[in-house]
Amino acid sequence: NKNVELDPERQKKAKEYARINHRLMLVDLLFTAVYLVAWLVFGWSISLKDWLMGFTTNEWMLVFLYVIIFGGILFLINLPLSYYQSYLLPHRYELSTQTPAGWISDQLKMITVGGVIGLIILEIIYAVLRGYPTTWWLWAAGILLAFNVILEKIAPTILMPMFNKFVPLGDEHADLTQRIMQL
Repeated sequence: NKNVELDPERQKKAKEYARINHRLMLVDLLFTAVYLVAWLVFGWSISLKDWLMGFTTNEWMLVFLYVIIFGGILFLINLPLSYYQSYLLPHRYELSTQTPAGWISDQLKMITVGGVIGLIILEIIYAVLRGYPTTWWLWAAGILLAFNVILEKIAPTILMPMFNKFVPLGDEHADLTQRIMQL
């Protein structure tokens, strides 16, 4: 075990970055909560459903279209905060070398992957809700648990490589490799 001295200045910057990031997460959570409540309080949710029923009465398609519109608006509202939190802030603290094109690419991948996964989950939950109106919550909890286990298994090999480049540590990091392997 080697004693590693931590740079006090880097520690200070790390704490500052973490503090700012936590505040931004709270702001994001607050924006999202206000958005959700506004849809309920102002009747936008019912209005959107009624408007969409003018196009289709298919329950699967209604969920799909509702999610696209509802989620798309939320994405656009959160986009400036997301850009600051996930692109500008890490660059300011020298924690990222990602290009703007790379950030946009990651956002598009997140929308696609997250949208598909989220839509599948919502469609299943709404199907369960229609089929089992009194015990839907129990079925949904079981399905979400199973889905989380599946996601946990595929994330390291399928999802994470979409957003990160993983390479083996070279010989210059042999000490670190050894310490990690001992853990």
